[in-house]
Amino acid sequence: MHLDPVYGSHDNAAEIEIPESAVVELACPSCGVSLRDPESKCAQCAAPMFLLRLPGGGFVEACLRNRCLHHRLHLVTGEQMMQRMFDELGMDAFL
Repeated sequence: MHLDPVYGSHDNAAEIEIPESAVVELACPSCGVSLRDPESKCAQCAAPMFLLRLPGGGFVEACLRNRCLHHRLHLVTGEQMMQRMFDELGMDAFL
C-alpha cells in the first residue's frame, strides 16, 4: 500500500483489492514491524489506528479501516518548538 503523503488526502494506492470497511494491517516494508498503535482506537468507528512518528517530534495517526477517513496530525507545541530553537542555535542567536 502506498499512502498519499499529503495530509488530508485520501488518494492511497494498493496493489490488491481491499474490501469496503475491511480493517487492514500496516507494517514497515523494511523491517516488518506493525504500525498499529495498541493504545488507540478510531473515534468514528472504533477500529484500531496506525501511528507514524515524525522526524523532530509529533506524529500522524489514522484509522486502519478501509474508507474510514478519521486521522489526526499532532505537531510539537509552540513551547517545544521554541525550546528546540534555543537548544540548536543557542541564546546568542536571538540577542
